[in-house]
Amino acid sequence: MTLLQEPKLREPKLREREFKSFKSLIYDHAGIALADTKLIMVQGRLAKRLRALEIDSYEDYLSLLRSNGTSAELTNFINALTTNKTDFFREKHHFDYLLGTVFPELQRRADASNAKRLRIWCSASSTGEEPYTLAMCVREYFGFDSAWDIKILASDIDTNVLNSAADGVYVADRVVDIPPALLKKYFSKESRDPDSPYSAKSTLRELITFRRINLQDSEWPIRTEFDAIFCRNVMIYFDAPSQTKLVNHFADHLHPEGYLFIGHSESLFGLTDKYMPCGDTTYRLKESATRNNSPAGRGPTSTVSRALPAPQMQSQQSFKTQSSQPTAAPGTDPKHNIIVGEVYASERAEWISTLLGSCVATCLYDDVKKIGGMNHFMLPDSSMGSKLTASIGVHAMELLINQIMKLGGSRKNLKAKIFGGGKVLERQSDRWNIGQKNIDFAKAFLQTEQIPIVACHTGGNVGMSIKFNTHSTKVLVRLLDHPTSIRIEKSQYKVAEEVVRSQYEHKDITLF
Repeated sequence: MTLLQEPKLREPKLREREFKSFKSLIYDHAGIALADTKLIMVQGRLAKRLRALEIDSYEDYLSLLRSNGTSAELTNFINALTTNKTDFFREKHHFDYLLGTVFPELQRRADASNAKRLRIWCSASSTGEEPYTLAMCVREYFGFDSAWDIKILASDIDTNVLNSAADGVYVADRVVDIPPALLKKYFSKESRDPDSPYSAKSTLRELITFRRINLQDSEWPIRTEFDAIFCRNVMIYFDAPSQTKLVNHFADHLHPEGYLFIGHSESLFGLTDKYMPCGDTTYRLKESATRNNSPAGRGPTSTVSRALPAPQMQSQQSFKTQSSQPTAAPGTDPKHNIIVGEVYASERAEWISTLLGSCVATCLYDDVKKIGGMNHFMLPDSSMGSKLTASIGVHAMELLINQIMKLGGSRKNLKAKIFGGGKVLERQSDRWNIGQKNIDFAKAFLQTEQIPIVACHTGGNVGMSIKFNTHSTKVLVRLLDHPTSIRIEKSQYKVAEEVVRSQYEHKDITLF
C-alpha cells in the first residue's frame, strides 16, 4: 500500500518578459536601475509578496501593481526590492569630518551672526543606525545647549525600515560598533540580560524626524536649507541620468556653504559641476552653484517672521507651538484655546478647544502616557499651489507629533481623532472643496504614519466647535449655525492667504 503524499507546492517562475516589466516599474518609481543579472534575486524577493497576497503568477502581480488603487502594494513592491545595509559609525571618516570641520565652522558662523541653527538630512536612513550616529555626534559636540536649534531629517523610501528606525531598538550585535562610553550614554537596556536589546534614549530621538521620501520625486516636501546631506551608498543603484538629477536636486536644498557626503564607492565626477571635492567622498557646494528652486531660508523653524493679521481674531504666528500656562476654572481641568495655524500639547489633563470651518483639527494622543494635543491647519485654494498647501498640513502634523514626543509620548502609541473640513462656502465646487482636501490629506498622512484613526467627525456644510480632553481623550462637538460658519471661514481664509504669501516672500518656514 502506498501512502499518498501532499503535492509539493511549486513556486511560480519569473519569466524574462515579466522581469523587464518589474525593472521598468522600480526604475520609474524609485530610480533604481536593476542589472540584467538580478532576475533570480527579484524572483526570490517578490515570491514573498505573491504568497502573502495568494497570487499564483508574476503576471497577475504585475496586473495588480498596474491597476487602480494599488499605491499601498506599490510601496510593498518597492520595499521588497530595496537593499538596506547600514551600521553605526559606518565610514567613520565622515563623522570625524563633521566633528572636526563642519561643526566648528558652524560654531564660528553662529558666534558671528548669533544664528544658532543646524539642519542635517540623512536621505537613506534605512533601519536608523546612520541618523542615530549623527545624533550622537551632535550631542557630543553641541551638548544640550538650548540656544541651538538642531534637527535631523531621516528619510527612506522603504516604510518597513523607517518604522524600525523610528522604534530605535537594536539587538546586541547591532550596536558593537558604538564606542562603549557612547553606548552607555545614549542607549538603555531593557534588562541586565546580555542579549536584551538596546533602545535609543530620548536625548537622541528628540533630534530626529523620520519621513518617507522618494529621492526620485520631482519635488520633496521640504522647505529648508541643510548644512549637511548624507546620501551614502544610494547612487550605486541609479543610472547616470538619475544620479545627476539627484545631486543637482540636493544642491537646491543645501546651504550655500553646505556639504554632501556620499558612499565610499561613489563619485560626483562627470555628474555635475556644482560641488567641489573635500576628500574622502565629501563635497562642498560651490558658491557659484545655480539653484533651480529656492527652499526656505534660515529663519525660525516653526513660526513665520512676522505676525499675521486675522480679522475678527487675535494676531497669530503660523504653526506656533504653545507652552504657556492656561488658566483653570475652579473645579475643572484647565482650558486652552487654539486658532488656525497653532499647535498645542500637554501631559496634564486639559481641555483644548478651537473653531473650525473648512479647516481640520487633528487630536493626537498617547493614552498610555496620558499625553495629548491638537493642531488646526488650513489649506488654501488651488491657486496657491497644491504642493505648498500640502506642506502646511505636513508641518502641522509633524509639529504636533514632535511636541507630544518631547513631552515623553511614544510615536507607536499614538492614536488620532479628526474633525472639521466642512464645505461652508457655497461657491466652492466639488472639485475645489477645500474642506474635503483637508480631510483627505489628514487621513492619508495618518495612514502613511500608521497612526490609527479611532474617531472622525468631518464634512457637512457648517463649521463646528470642538473641545478635546488630553487625558480622557473625550471630544465635545457642537455644530455652528450657517452665518457663524461663514464668518469663521472668511476670517480663516484671509489668514491662509497671508500665510502662503509670507512663505513666498520670506521663505522661512522649515518643513520636514
